Amino acid sequence: MNKTQMKRFIMNKRLAAMAFVLLIAACGILLFTLSAHNAKAARPQILNYETVQVTAQDTLWKIAKEHYVEEYGSLKDYIKEIKRCNSLSSDYINAGSSLMVPIYAVISTEEK
Repeated sequence: MNKTQMKRFIMNKRLAAMAFVLLIAACGILLFTLSAHNAKAARPQILNYETVQVTAQDTLWKIAKEHYVEEYGSLKDYIKEIKRCNSLSSDYINAGSSLMVPIYAVISTEEK
């Protein structure tokens, strides 16, 4: 092997080693992300509905913020779900009316 071939050989080995390290890092990140998602999804949950009386000071956003938990995804997704449950086509709600609000109750699996 001449000097040029030896330099190429060493450079190729370094590139292969860096690619391997990046692959291992990407797999670690993926496994961490999936395990965190599965841990959150593995918590037993019950979906219930609560009736909320709308007051003059209430907005759909305010009611959603009061009942929001992570299980709904984003707050916007939760507002869409409230609107779907109540057949609302806009964010406008009337004082004196009642809304059905979905509530997730997480079942505790810890012993006391």
